[in-house]
Order: sequence, then structure tokens, then C-alpha cells
Amino acid sequence: MRLTRLAQVIDTAGSDKGNTVNGGQKPATLETGAVINVPLFINVGEEIMVDTRNDLYLSRQGGASF
Repeated sequence: MRLTRLAQVIDTAGSDKGNTVNGGQKPATLETGAVINVPLFINVGEEIMVDTRNDLYLSRQGGASF
């Protein structure tokens, strides 16, 4: 079983400018249907790395794919 996987964010609340360094989090729905907490700078369409053992955000994998 893989410990990490890439997943695309399909829904999340927008973020305000200046919130990128505050360390806050917001819920995001992934293409799998899972809802996890992600940093405020993550936007819809971005791919993120997720720990499959506990559904935790690990990192951003690139820009939005619009």
C-alpha cells in the first residue's frame, strides 16, 4: 500500500491576501470525495500530496490546472 498519493482539490473556500503565512487551515474536498484540512493558500484545481494513512496534507505539488 502506498503511503502517499497525489490528489486534486475540487472544492475549497477562497483565501484572502495575507493569509499565506499565518499557518491557518481550511477544509478542502479532494477528487476522491475525502475532505481534509489544507493550508489557506491551497486553491481549487491544485494537486496536493496526501498521507494515505491519516488523510493529512503533506505538500503542494504544482500550480492550478485550469
